Amino acid sequence: MAQVSPFPSATPGPPPGRSPGVWRFVLDHWTLLVPIALLFLLGILMTVLYLDKGSELARADEEVSRLDGALSSAVGEISRLEADNVAAEDQISGLEARVTDLESENAGLSDQVGRLDEREAELDARATSLDERQAELDARERRQDERERGLDARAAAVTVVERRQFSDGLFKVGLDIQSGTYHTQGGTNCYWAKLGSSDTSDIIDNFFGNGPLTVVINAAWFESNGCGTWTPV
Repeated sequence: MAQVSPFPSATPGPPPGRSPGVWRFVLDHWTLLVPIALLFLLGILMTVLYLDKGSELARADEEVSRLDGALSSAVGEISRLEADNVAAEDQISGLEARVTDLESENAGLSDQVGRLDEREAELDARATSLDERQAELDARERRQDERERGLDARAAAVTVVERRQFSDGLFKVGLDIQSGTYHTQGGTNCYWAKLGSSDTSDIIDNFFGNGPLTVVINAAWFESNGCGTWTPV
């Protein structure tokens, strides 16, 4: 009795619908066909990868183009900024020159102000001196007014000025003595002077010497010293 093997035959039969010759060819050359099939699949895979890589390269090219455009814009902006920087440096140089000129002008004005301050101090000192001089003149004028008022009072009290004798002193003609011709025996050092005012330096005429003397007194004031007694002629 024949035994039936539980395992299928090592050499399968051809698939349904296939020619036994094709199947046999495949079985006989499977070691060659498998690498070819693998190469074919690898080619398909490489094609897919190449297409994906081409898309990435296209995107990379677009990114590079975009970056080139941005770089060009940046270079243009840098050029503009450099031009602005040069213009700003020129403006700063001009401003520094102007500041130097202003500092020189300020120094000149400071010197001028210093001279004006010195001149003002000098004028203030002169004004103070003039004020003091004016105060002194005012005081002298007040004393003169008081003296004149006293003289006027004396003149009002005396209605008739009599001619009389006098000796040494300073006399107001018309008040202290009467104008006219006077005689004196004089002395060895007789000095007389006709004066225009009570100031003894306001001399109209004078004399220094020995007597006797005869003098016509016709000035505002008369001064006598060491001449003895004058008597109306």
